[in-house]
Amino acid sequence: MILTRAMIKGKLESKQIIIDPYPPEIGIGPNSVDLHLSNEIFLYTQTILDPRRKNEGEFKLIPEEGILLYPGQLYLGSTEEWTETQKLVPMLEGVSSNARLGIQVHVSAGFGDIGFKGCWTLEIVVHKVVRVYPSMRIAQIYYIKPLGDIEDYNGRYQHSTGTVYSKSFEKE
Repeated sequence: MILTRAMIKGKLESKQIIIDPYPPEIGIGPNSVDLHLSNEIFLYTQTILDPRRKNEGEFKLIPEEGILLYPGQLYLGSTEEWTETQKLVPMLEGVSSNARLGIQVHVSAGFGDIGFKGCWTLEIVVHKVVRVYPSMRIAQIYYIKPLGDIEDYNGRYQHSTGTVYSKSFEKE
């Protein structure tokens, strides 16, 4: 079951869902909440990436006038918002307005874990040259009620702040 606007609002009020910052003007749709792009982008500087090693890269600040993203490059960004969920599966999707500009915000990692606490790292790929801005609406989070016994996530990305590169080389 996907939570509706009324259920999301109720879970926010009871602190079963936490979104911080949560300004009153934040967009809550019929079954999702808007999230925004932080002010940094991470770029891998290596030509060949290796999941068994730490891959080098650099962080770039996104200026107020925006930054151009180019096809053929993987960009890592993050949400401005820190999210926490209890007893729900958080899911992340791009917003259709950005998708219509060729922006994908997660290549394959939109599935969250029950109990995840942190900012969401976005695997951003673009199909045309496009400008992105800090604080632009970049994704929407929605929530699914799980069936069965619940185990909270406690992995290597728990309590992430900002953009986090791949930690596949680390043991869980």
